Amino acid sequence: RFVPDLSGDTAIVLGQGNVAIDCARILTKPIDELARTDIAKHALELLSQSKIKNVKVVGRRGHVQAAFTMKELRELTKLNGVGCVIDPLELERGLTQASLKEIENMRPKKRMNDLLQKVASQIGTEQRKNKVIELRFLLSPKEIIGQDGKVNSLVLERNELIGEAFEQLASPSGEIETHDCSLLLRSIGYKSLPIDGVPFDTTRNVASNVGGRIITENESESGLASMYASGWLKRGPTGIIGTNITDAKETVLAIVEDVENEALPVNSSRDNSADISERLRANGCNFVDWNGYKKIEKEEIERGSRLNPPKPREKMVDVNEMLHYAM
Repeated sequence: RFVPDLSGDTAIVLGQGNVAIDCARILTKPIDELARTDIAKHALELLSQSKIKNVKVVGRRGHVQAAFTMKELRELTKLNGVGCVIDPLELERGLTQASLKEIENMRPKKRMNDLLQKVASQIGTEQRKNKVIELRFLLSPKEIIGQDGKVNSLVLERNELIGEAFEQLASPSGEIETHDCSLLLRSIGYKSLPIDGVPFDTTRNVASNVGGRIITENESESGLASMYASGWLKRGPTGIIGTNITDAKETVLAIVEDVENEALPVNSSRDNSADISERLRANGCNFVDWNGYKKIEKEEIERGSRLNPPKPREKMVDVNEMLHYAM
């Protein structure tokens, strides 16, 4: 189990997606508010002893190219007792002609820019807060300085944006700055890996598919028989939980359509769900079906209700314990 060192006062998070935002939020959110969420007990205990007061979220490109979404960003700016700091000059440097074109063509980017500009205009008010989150842009890590296996500081190089709209790259300027920190977290995305026998798009790092149907370069939208994809392997590491739901629905609808059109081989004379269970058991595979999941959920909710203050659930974090309740 990962146990971060929270004994220092400053943490740096590399990356500017929703996961990076979540890291900053968890490190700064008041402990009494976290206690009412479904956060795991061991994490809550560790965070209750945290000395972290400052969190810097660092991205290599500008604010217009940041991957976080409006809902998550807005929540970050409204945390109780937490100031949100943005340097107006970094926003200005990121507003290249190409960036302005990106804003013009994407309404969510305009709303994001408006919010960030508003937060930047309030610089100085964070002094009245207990903790501070800084959103830093146009910076790339150059060197980690540490001793005895612990990080002491991070060397960053300032970048400039070059290229056309939606294709801008971070170009190093040679300007260096060093930031002290006692905790360094990396949140710079996810890259799917090829699976043997499955067509793979090496440019986008996703399984080659149309609407969830796996296809080869020479095939149409009919896809390969009995092979489908969903989630990040299908579209890449973007979006939130709601995005995954929509994504999965599209793939399921493709499967249903193929069954109805007899493009997918189905043995209608057998109970296929029972057949799958039998095969898994025959291969010595431990699995949890829907009923088993509901048993785990029931126990977690009951545990959470008995706490003071009550929580939506108290999560099980040990697989063997989960299997015990599921079976």
